[in-house]
Amino acid sequence: MFNVKKLSNGITVISRHMDAVRSLSIGVWIKAGSNFETKEQVGISHLIEHMLFKGTDKRSAKEIAETIDGIGGSINAFTSKDCTAYYAKVLHEDAPIAIDILSDMLLHSKFDEKELQKEINVVKEEIAMYEDSPEDVVYDLFAELAYPDHPLGLPILGYPETVSKISVEDIRNYMDDFYVSGNTVIAVAGYLPENLLELLEEYFKSYPVGDHVVELGSPTIAAGYKFAHKDIEQNHLCIGFEGVKFDSEDFYAMLLLSNYFGGTSSSKLFQRIREDNGLTYSIYSHPTYFKHAGNLSIYLSYQPQNEEEIIPLIVEELLDLKQGVTEEILISIKNQLKGSYILGLEGSSSIMNILGKRAIYDAPLQTMDAIIESISSITLEQVHRLIDQVISSPVAMTMAGRLEENDVKAVYEKFTSLLGGSNEKN
Repeated sequence: MFNVKKLSNGITVISRHMDAVRSLSIGVWIKAGSNFETKEQVGISHLIEHMLFKGTDKRSAKEIAETIDGIGGSINAFTSKDCTAYYAKVLHEDAPIAIDILSDMLLHSKFDEKELQKEINVVKEEIAMYEDSPEDVVYDLFAELAYPDHPLGLPILGYPETVSKISVEDIRNYMDDFYVSGNTVIAVAGYLPENLLELLEEYFKSYPVGDHVVELGSPTIAAGYKFAHKDIEQNHLCIGFEGVKFDSEDFYAMLLLSNYFGGTSSSKLFQRIREDNGLTYSIYSHPTYFKHAGNLSIYLSYQPQNEEEIIPLIVEELLDLKQGVTEEILISIKNQLKGSYILGLEGSSSIMNILGKRAIYDAPLQTMDAIIESISSITLEQVHRLIDQVISSPVAMTMAGRLEENDVKAVYEKFTSLLGGSNEKN
């Protein structure tokens, strides 16, 4: 079972004791991601994530790493559209060390000007690295295309020109706004010490008290196409449709539908395009859930000469979904989803991650039994309704390769025409 408590300063603590493990995973989750940035400061959430590893008043960056390495643990962080999380995994007896380091990073980071300039260069290298990854390029383009008037369309890493202008003062002001108790969740899973709450109370006692609520609208997918010319051998293609939000009652049903359509090696897309016809090496579909929106996307890469065959086959598989799913198939894909989902939640890191994420998204916490029940209760009507939603959705398409606009326009128009849509380019 889960324990939900609040520290005296208002930080929410969610924990789950796991008798069968000897590890402890702890994450500090902040409601501060690229969704909450201004266009002038795109990338600041991610840059702050980097800077918190660059040294505190009592530890250098090397000492932070050496302390965790010295006990065989791990420490890391990530930034998303909706949040930033700092997390560590250690042996349960080393919980005080992990808590000490994470609180030290969050409360006493130095933000040295020279270190900031070095880290800005590191982030610009990271942006350049992503630019060299066609898969990342088409997904960034997809966000920009699908959500043109919403922060979801902005890149998490930012742009070189915006990141370069971020100052120490900007960082401190942003943290003053967002790194406050009402915006913060501490998620802990594993073999918990009896004095967990006392430890957290002690180390986080000076954490700033406050709330920072940003009201954002709920955008829907915008139709159209976008591309990046890249001197590469394959074309990379992303096709996106309307999905569901993180807290939607259809969360598991959409995941089930995606797995059946293109999420596994036995899925319709993988079997038809790769196994039966040998037209691609990489093809998959997956849902993406945000607090304010969601989408279902298809990604694949292929040699240009295979395009004429691939596009009609993808549409055929989409239209075949419209014929419906049988009760027998539904039972089979429920079993697959239950198995894969539950197996993925067996470790302390996975449990900590799902606790933190669901809290940040204001979604109800669920036990393993509740998750299994949610999957078991998916109905044919629910799946068919989601299929209709996907098929009738606006289509957002992005591509990367040796392409010109006419090439991409032709692919987009062929796809939407075969699908029976009437989507127009924005």
